[in-house]
Parts: sequence; C-alpha cells; structure tokens
Amino acid sequence: MSDGARYTYVGSWCAAGAETSWNGTWRISGEKGSAHWDGDHDPELASDHPPLDRPASPYSGIAGALQVFVEALRTGVAPMGEIHENLMSLAMVEAAVESADTGVAVTLADVFTRGRELPPTSTAASG
Repeated sequence: MSDGARYTYVGSWCAAGAETSWNGTWRISGEKGSAHWDGDHDPELASDHPPLDRPASPYSGIAGALQVFVEALRTGVAPMGEIHENLMSLAMVEAAVESADTGVAVTLADVFTRGRELPPTSTAASG
C-alpha cells in the first residue's frame, strides 16, 4: 500500500491430509449409476446409461451467483438459497461447533431458543 501499511492474510480451506475444495466433495448414487463432483471440475458419471443433454444454467458459477445477487438487490425478490431456506443447516452447524467447544450435547432447540432471546439489533458477528 502506498502509505506503508501492510496487509497479511493466512488461511486454509482444508485440514492436513487430502485436500477438499471449499465446495466439498459430493457423490450421488441411484439405481442406474452414480455421479461424483469434487466442487472444482465437471461432475463425473459412472453409469451404463448416457447422460441427458441439458442446457447450461444461465446462473452457473460465480458470475451466475453474482448476477442472481444483483437481481435480488434491484428487484427485492429473494434469491434461491437465501437464508430462510438454510436456517436448519446453519443451526445444525452452530450446535455442532458449540458442542465441540463445550463437550456438551447441544440441540437445535437450544440454538433457536438463544436466537429468540437476542435483541433485534444483535448479530452473530458482533457477539
């Protein structure tokens, strides 16, 4: 930076050992085969049946996600995957992290009860 300030970032997307994309690694199996996606490359199909031809989504990748985000800001229409659809997943992660930190079982009800007790202006980032 021009004023001599330095910025340093250290981070890791994976634990020691086999590397996993921040998107995760997914495997889906069904009666006619399975598909594997590593989050970074095109999915791979393991099946005796050929894949169906489907048009690419106009909202794929980072560019598509940003397009959906901007459209939501401009129109006020909630995008697919917005927070309300993922509330249970976020609560599950919160309960798992708290349980790992404290060594005590934490239920989803515990997480939601505490959430209802927060003042309306409180956020997880400020707590």
